[in-house]
Amino acid sequence: MTTLHQDPVRHSFLLRQSQLAAELNHSSNIVTFVPMSEGACDRYLIELACKGLTRHPDGQVEVRQRWVFGLQFPAEYLAKAVHVASLLNFLGPTQLWHSNVNGPFVCIRVKPGMSIVEIAHALTDLVTWRLFSLADPLNEEAAQWARNVEPGTLPLDRRPLRWKTGDAESQASEILVNEVT
Repeated sequence: MTTLHQDPVRHSFLLRQSQLAAELNHSSNIVTFVPMSEGACDRYLIELACKGLTRHPDGQVEVRQRWVFGLQFPAEYLAKAVHVASLLNFLGPTQLWHSNVNGPFVCIRVKPGMSIVEIAHALTDLVTWRLFSLADPLNEEAAQWARNVEPGTLPLDRRPLRWKTGDAESQASEILVNEVT
């Protein structure tokens, strides 16, 4: 394994991501970055506090508000496009039910050098159903649910990522999700 300091461009990028993560931690009620090391960190837990869906084995769909992703910036991240599976993993606590998610696999567009803040925006858009694919979904049942949902239901949570208040929960949009048949 190579150390982070061997590539000064990567080291500078990772230091900047650490700064951006700390800034967003202070300006958002929705996202929290937990670095796995100090300084030029290449691994984070990303905790999201926004409305998304989970589906129980009995078919019941439920709104949840806590989601955790693992993020690792691979060594080649700045040089070329990387497969999203080498960058992100869904960690729980329950199964995220979404047309772009199947098990731990998450389907979002990632460009080389995309910042940690851009990744947080993409994940928040995914969890809240601001971003979804109906044409080529990883989860066809979730895609079918989205095709049939009442207009205005999506996104599930309309709060912006950079938003701080003492009462975020009362201002978040409310929805009712029925059992999927």
